[in-house]
Amino acid sequence: IRFNAAHVGGKYEAVNAAAYDAPGGDTLAKMVEVSLSDMRIPRRLSEIGLREQHIEAVAQEAMTSGSTKANPRPVTLDDARAVLLSCL
Repeated sequence: IRFNAAHVGGKYEAVNAAAYDAPGGDTLAKMVEVSLSDMRIPRRLSEIGLREQHIEAVAQEAMTSGSTKANPRPVTLDDARAVLLSCL
């Protein structure tokens, strides 16, 4: 959400307003994190066993994913690495 927020204009704000009755893309990301925590869904990749040594392989695999190709913001391999590292 944070990676795409500046690229999607007001779309995240609209989703956030509808789902959480609050403005802003960053707020949407925070509200999703709260929801994940409430449902006891891991919020960090490290919680499911992913380690820094796995990042390159996961980033490479992500680049072949249809969801990456359909992402609203173009994703480079460096972007994928950075997002994954930020989620450890």
